Amino acid sequence: MELEYSVDLISDLNLDKSSQFDWTGKPTSLFCVVAGNISSDTSKIKETLEHLGTTYRGVLYIDGHLEHKDITKHSTRVEQLSELCAPIKNVVYMHNHVVVLNHIAFVAVNGWYGKQTEYEGTLEENFVLTGIQNEDIGYLSQTIRNLQLHRDAAKIVVVSNSIPADHFLYQTTPRYFIGVEPALSLVMDTDKKVSHWFYGGNYPHCDTIYNGRRYINNPRMGGQPYWPKRIVI
Repeated sequence: MELEYSVDLISDLNLDKSSQFDWTGKPTSLFCVVAGNISSDTSKIKETLEHLGTTYRGVLYIDGHLEHKDITKHSTRVEQLSELCAPIKNVVYMHNHVVVLNHIAFVAVNGWYGKQTEYEGTLEENFVLTGIQNEDIGYLSQTIRNLQLHRDAAKIVVVSNSIPADHFLYQTTPRYFIGVEPALSLVMDTDKKVSHWFYGGNYPHCDTIYNGRRYINNPRMGGQPYWPKRIVI
């Protein structure tokens, strides 16, 4: 019997300290995946996740580029986000964690893949950034590999804040990208368990099948009305 399970996908809320966020009445599933870029302000991140935790039975959250804005040390922010999320009811910070729901394994990374011009850093800073990205892709690759033999994981859903690969930009010209494409980690998916890839970032809206896998994003764009995207896995 084919396993089916639905989740809501949201990302790129891009909230500042004064932003109002009310998700009451909007959920269409019991669980929600947040693919990064809530805010650069930790108090707003906490407030938003606490609110989402009251509207869903479970919230799976991975940080994006925005959460690390003006932060000089990546590991410091990761520790802060881990401590911030730990006491929030129904919220899981997905950094270096795997969550299995109904035999579906969710694996998440930031990814740190994008145009070099987005970061505007020095060569040294970009070298450090590439190292952090390689750590994420290494973790993702190894985890996908390990899950091939995991009996409780019939399917795998990958979540990243970054775009999986250049070709999902469609009409946008891919240039000056740093590091390796996160999608290269799929070489470890020998049993073809990865069925979906959710991603964030302010990229063109996407819901497509490529090489037998479904790639989906749902970024909040500007001041337009915003709703979750319900996905049946």
